[in-house]
Amino acid sequence: MLETFLTTLGQMVRIMILLALGFAFNKLRLVSRAAEHVLSRLVTLMFLPCLTLYSYTVNCDFSALVTYGRWALIGALCTVISMILAVILAPRFAGGNAYLRGVYRYTFAFPNTGGVATPLILAFFGTAGLFQHSMFSFLQGIMCYTWGIMQLQPAEGRHNLLFYVKRIFSANFVAMLIGMVLGLLGAKDWMPDIVLTTVHELGSCYVTIALLLTGFSIADYPIHEVMGDPKIYLYSLLRLLVIPASYLLLMKALNAPHMLALFAVLSFACPCGMNAVVYPAAYGEDCKPGASMVLVSSLLAVVTVPILYALTGAVFG
Repeated sequence: MLETFLTTLGQMVRIMILLALGFAFNKLRLVSRAAEHVLSRLVTLMFLPCLTLYSYTVNCDFSALVTYGRWALIGALCTVISMILAVILAPRFAGGNAYLRGVYRYTFAFPNTGGVATPLILAFFGTAGLFQHSMFSFLQGIMCYTWGIMQLQPAEGRHNLLFYVKRIFSANFVAMLIGMVLGLLGAKDWMPDIVLTTVHELGSCYVTIALLLTGFSIADYPIHEVMGDPKIYLYSLLRLLVIPASYLLLMKALNAPHMLALFAVLSFACPCGMNAVVYPAAYGEDCKPGASMVLVSSLLAVVTVPILYALTGAVFG
């Protein structure tokens, strides 16, 4: 268990180093503010879609869909439970502030899986693991970009159903569908190597650039101001330990395989994501609570994620 903890801790330290570098580049004004917009577009429109496209093209086939179909159902169950918990917990933290309740609903239901779980899964299990995790988190991704994004918008700023349907078909989701079709057609056996290699190399840029970008964004908020709210530490305790530990018990009760249990725990053990800052800022709302959640939970996750990873290994052997 100790070896597993130290291995995961090493990966979390690597993640924090990249976050710290992005933080420093912002604070020291080493790059212009325009770089943040350019990098975010590259991450969302090129690097992540290429990573997903390669993973599905190489790993998806009919036997994989049959094998991991049950994983998708269990992942859907976990997503529904997470959303119900978010609705119950949010009023306890936000009180009478209607918009802040929406922020807490989002952050309890949808942690920063892409910024923490994805790098860990790639480091330990490669693109095959990323494909398996994508099957588990299929409904989670859809609900995040529909019900989840709705929670981050003021009531007067919300859109009709068609708007949220369009949001589902992001570049990454389209890349997943294309990759699934290519995988089922056996494209890895007939597609030119130069194409697959290029897609793979572009996808390999995702983790590093995304973490630098996240650190760059966190630096916009004064540390001494965002770490003083006691409720943020209670939120972080629930977000980082209590909720994922509950999923560990659920996986044990379902007699799930070790890998599926790891995905369930990692998917919900991640810190708060940057959307809790980005959306309030865009709508002129107070973004300090979101910044506090991101910063405090990200720092604490360096220790909590390795603990949960090692605990899952110990429980499932």
